[in-house]
Amino acid sequence: MTVTTSVLRIADQRAGRFPDVCVLSGAATANAVRVRAVEWSGRTWILGIPGVVSVLRWWPGRSSETVALPITATVWRMWSRRNTFATALVMFGLGLVVIGAVRGLGAVVVIGAVVVVVAFAYRTRAAANYWVTCRLDSSRGCVIVQPTHRSFDTQARALFIRSLNEL
Repeated sequence: MTVTTSVLRIADQRAGRFPDVCVLSGAATANAVRVRAVEWSGRTWILGIPGVVSVLRWWPGRSSETVALPITATVWRMWSRRNTFATALVMFGLGLVVIGAVRGLGAVVVIGAVVVVVAFAYRTRAAANYWVTCRLDSSRGCVIVQPTHRSFDTQARALFIRSLNEL
């Protein structure tokens, strides 16, 4: 699969216009998910760390937008399983930390902390390898989505050009 970086105009998103193929698989779909795009100029993998997008969303001086991305049920299930596993692992690790702290078992606290760090790393890696990041460029009125499937990018480019011609 060839992956690329795509650009979507905020004006198109607000008007409910976006490609009709899955952002990751390129298969035709009528399903979409809403994700948050935030202003960010750093490394994109950081946006995959659980909670980072939520924190950046409320950070003073940063803008954010909700973006609709088409996705097939198969891709969504795959991502959802990875995300659920990571969340369960974080909760297990936090449980160990709390139990260890309440009972005064330092080794259990350390093991729990390690489990939490591993879970965050797994979730971040899953987001970087199997999901997309959306960075907002509010000065240009667009969202940069990566990685995307070539078919999605082709439709996104056509939509972008059509939208610019309407101005």
